[in-house]
Amino acid sequence: MATPLIERGHAPPRTLDGIEEQYLFYLVSGSVRKQAQHFYNCIFEPIFNIPLEQVCPPGLHITLGIFTKIFTLLEELCHQLDLELAFHNSDDGQSSFCIYSQELQKLQMYTAEILEAKQSQQNLEQAATYMVLALGESHLITMQFMQQSAERTKSVEQLELDKALQGFGVHRQQYFGGAFVGNHVHAALKVSNINKLLTSILCAARANLPHKAEMVENETVKFLNVFTLFAKCHAIYDNNFIDETNVEKLGQCIKEFLSYFRTAFPGATIPIKMHMLEDHATEWVRLTHVGFGLLGEQGAESIHAKFNSLGRAYTAIPDRVERLKCA
Repeated sequence: MATPLIERGHAPPRTLDGIEEQYLFYLVSGSVRKQAQHFYNCIFEPIFNIPLEQVCPPGLHITLGIFTKIFTLLEELCHQLDLELAFHNSDDGQSSFCIYSQELQKLQMYTAEILEAKQSQQNLEQAATYMVLALGESHLITMQFMQQSAERTKSVEQLELDKALQGFGVHRQQYFGGAFVGNHVHAALKVSNINKLLTSILCAARANLPHKAEMVENETVKFLNVFTLFAKCHAIYDNNFIDETNVEKLGQCIKEFLSYFRTAFPGATIPIKMHMLEDHATEWVRLTHVGFGLLGEQGAESIHAKFNSLGRAYTAIPDRVERLKCA
């Protein structure tokens, strides 16, 4: 997926017959979960007999996944700036946060080596053993404690990021790993709110790290561009009905977005949601002229609220089956 679609071409489309065939191969081979990748992850039979070309791509999850990916990269930038700020404000570089920063850099170095070992098909247990030998078990425990302590207190740049989000009504879900919801992403992808988000980081950097202001400005320009390009894609595929002109426009917008993302963030991985957008979004829209907003999973997702309401009403019934019958 790291290779652009124009260079690698489309993979053969999946079919129900193909899934069933791979599932049978999986059964014959012994049903070993660790080997699922060799059978295209077809470890269950299809639940519904619906041709796959009639299944709408999950637009809501595509939007959430891609936005979260970009936002996580932005948070990493903020974290690096906070580390720089902590070291800058320390007289001798021996504050707890500075020590944490230095140890984190070592951990990241070893983590990168482990990832490289995994990519070269080396055994996971060997990689884990190497990490323990390199850092020492007690050192790892200390590092984990320091990391947890540092995460309890949000730092300057991250606080500014949260303030900017809350300024246009986006509140991350505290009990779900700080996740976003669909409506939050729709708001965050407005051009004015993208500017507010990135301006907050730049202003904090100018005030606290003036010698890094130019670097931060260059980085925020990259994020401004990638957020804006994705917002253009989202504005088209989230509609109900899409004419032929906008089908072609969507294809071009997706191409520009993925091309820029790969160029601006060469070390970043391409998540499955970006693959869905690049490989399947335009095909679906061209076939149906219907956007994800009409036939996507958002309607089914809205049923969650109803189920939760019914669950609270009948929670006193101990038997789960009886609880469902009453509901």
